[in-house]
Amino acid sequence: MRLPYILLVTVAALLASTSVYSATAEIIQASRLDNAVTADRDAPSNKGRSLRLVRTSNDNDDAGEDSTDDEERGFLSNISDKILLSIKTGWWLERRKSAEYVKKKLGLVELEGVALTRHVNYRRFVKYVDKLEENEIWTLVYTKRVSTTRIWDNVKLYRGATAEKNTPLDDVAAQLKGVQGTETFRYYRRYAIAFDDHMVSLFGSGYDRPTRFFDDNATPIEKFARAQFWAEKGRRKDHVKEFLGLRWAKPAQVDKDPYYQYYLKVAGELEKNKASTRKST
Repeated sequence: MRLPYILLVTVAALLASTSVYSATAEIIQASRLDNAVTADRDAPSNKGRSLRLVRTSNDNDDAGEDSTDDEERGFLSNISDKILLSIKTGWWLERRKSAEYVKKKLGLVELEGVALTRHVNYRRFVKYVDKLEENEIWTLVYTKRVSTTRIWDNVKLYRGATAEKNTPLDDVAAQLKGVQGTETFRYYRRYAIAFDDHMVSLFGSGYDRPTRFFDDNATPIEKFARAQFWAEKGRRKDHVKEFLGLRWAKPAQVDKDPYYQYYLKVAGELEKNKASTRKST
């Protein structure tokens, strides 16, 4: 697969992921005064899909861009042209400028296909969109501690996966495999991993140690998905037990917990694949 095509697929996925922001916009709007996320429509991509791009409260209309441009010119007037663009992208990122806004500023709006991927600013744009998503996720995780269940529900992953607590683990794996190629699942996975990273960072806290890792209405399939991520990220067994409320559980109770057993199943399969790869090299 040629690199330009890989990059094109990458940015298409990142841009498509901004549709997820529209689903979580009410969370952000309720928690932030100056950085509410809304959604807008962009022209179809080379694959014919309509891409929804993140917009911030600073990107209300074209008239608003004039004042932003004036501000940028004042701030950047004495900076060398060689580093001007990197400074600008940092400036835009700090102000949560939308992917649509930055795409226009980088001269990429009318481009597609090879013309897009070979443009000198394309890689910078891919990096910007990815970092913008990362920043928005961490805002929700760190600032408001928005639960993974709220994200799961908002992106409507329950529509494609409905396993129950007593569903055979192989069937659970099949259901998750059926949705994990979707953009919403990719976004949820990234959010859940960031959420769990934050929870683990608080485990050493004597006064703020978290005790809730799922909402009461969390569905079994979401818990199975989280268990899969724990295995994929190599989470420690004691941390996984704590996530599942099994920190002080007896071995018999742990052995009966389907989510912990699914975590072990996925972890075992991953280790087996690694061993097989090592033998073949």
